[in-house]
Amino acid sequence: MLKRLIAFIEDDWGPQAGTLRRRSLRWFLADGMFGGASDAIVNAFLSLYLLALGANKAQIGLLASLSNLTMPLVMFPGAALAERAREYKGFVLKNLILSKSTLFFLAILPFLPLGSWAISVAIGLAILRVLLGNFANPAWTAFVAKLVPLEWRGRYFGSRNILIALVSILITLLAGALIDIFGKPGGYQVAFALAGLLGLLSAYSFSRIEEPSLAQREGQSLNALGILRAVREVPSFLPFCLLSGLWNFSVMVAGPFFPVYMVEVLKAGGTIVGLTSSLAILASIPGQRLFGYQADVRGALWVHRLTSFLIPMVPWLWAFAPTVWFILPVEVFSGFVWAGFNLVSFNLLLEFTPHEGRPLYVAFYQVIVGLGMTVGPILGGVVASELGYKALFLLSGALRAFTALLFVLFIRGTKPWAVPKGQQAK
Repeated sequence: MLKRLIAFIEDDWGPQAGTLRRRSLRWFLADGMFGGASDAIVNAFLSLYLLALGANKAQIGLLASLSNLTMPLVMFPGAALAERAREYKGFVLKNLILSKSTLFFLAILPFLPLGSWAISVAIGLAILRVLLGNFANPAWTAFVAKLVPLEWRGRYFGSRNILIALVSILITLLAGALIDIFGKPGGYQVAFALAGLLGLLSAYSFSRIEEPSLAQREGQSLNALGILRAVREVPSFLPFCLLSGLWNFSVMVAGPFFPVYMVEVLKAGGTIVGLTSSLAILASIPGQRLFGYQADVRGALWVHRLTSFLIPMVPWLWAFAPTVWFILPVEVFSGFVWAGFNLVSFNLLLEFTPHEGRPLYVAFYQVIVGLGMTVGPILGGVVASELGYKALFLLSGALRAFTALLFVLFIRGTKPWAVPKGQQAK
């Protein structure tokens, strides 16, 4: 059965990869599987864990804003260190281990005699986890660009994301059941300990990947200041960055408040929250398969335009949800379209950025995105408190639709950068 699963996953890209590369790509699949499962637990239950500890809506919004603020703060330092590092892999691995270790500290937090400081410490640990991940992101992106050839990148990441989705569904359901069984906050502690263990398994899998040669990096002369001039010479890169920042602002206006709305207004329990997340993940599986193929055939930009016009429907439907059961088909639709958008957004970033100095280009992009994601939850917290969740979700949908239109008007097309010598698929 395992062989059949591997054959299914590798059907679109496996025959084009050599033996050594296929082995590394399999370990990269495992890294994604364990890391995705760990993140699925955190994404579904972190806000609810903080509520169980006594946090309020303003603190939930503050956590989202400060977490996203780490992007513009650490991206350029991370990119600069990655450019000087002898290899990307070691740099990413150290940050990955430290980032996942914070989940164990979150799990034991209620056992510590912190009193009213517990929420502040929890927020600090959650921010540190995101900071470490963002610090390594430019190096990770450059590493992946060298590991996965452009010719079948859409199909490979489609397959990888399908595997992540399958595992994340089971883990999210399990975590939701554990929360209901052990209660609050004990259930959340068990769930976050599980997330930490899965994160360390992700780090081990990543450590087994053979890093492609970095010989082409010799002679690199770009720096954090030089990138500000260089981005204007890369076709469509600057408008792509600015509009991506606006898009993420539009998304994060409402993003942190969906699970809070389910619990506070629709009175959902941990199992229902886990089921909702699992349905979205399940729906992403056919989305990954379909949009991954379409991205390779029609281009990533075509998929990006289509999905960006469908996504605004999600918060609009949430705004008129009469019961928690109405949310379930909405999340099925959401998981399907977001699967395509997330897949091609990453692929577009790789297409827009040249090989030389890629960590710095990625850092520039992430800084702009991070600024949008930082401001969004602040505005969202104010709107939710003053006008209510319905107004918040309607606003988020309108902003997303407006940004989708701007993407069509200002992002014309991409011409993938030539694959450097020695980087062709084997």
